[in-house]
Amino acid sequence: METKAALQKKADAGDADACFRFAYRLAFSRGSTNPDWSRIVAYWRIAANAGHARAQFYLGTCYDTGTGVSANVRAAHRWYLVAAENDHEVFQEANSYPLS
Repeated sequence: METKAALQKKADAGDADACFRFAYRLAFSRGSTNPDWSRIVAYWRIAANAGHARAQFYLGTCYDTGTGVSANVRAAHRWYLVAAENDHEVFQEANSYPLS
């Protein structure tokens, strides 16, 4: 397992998988209190734009819930669809996601 510092170094160099994993650790590691969601979203956005399906799904979730970004159902839907197109297993049924 890579240290948080090693992941951050790779993430800051633009490694998409490291961006996803570093942000995930920032969000969900034990002892994480008051995560900086705007920073987390920034790393997930880098990974999502590089084609990382899990980052695309998590970014969609952030837009869906308004976590770290302003809630935006259309942006959420777009990221969910992109994740599904990239074979993200959880959101394969993205076409049934309501756009209200």
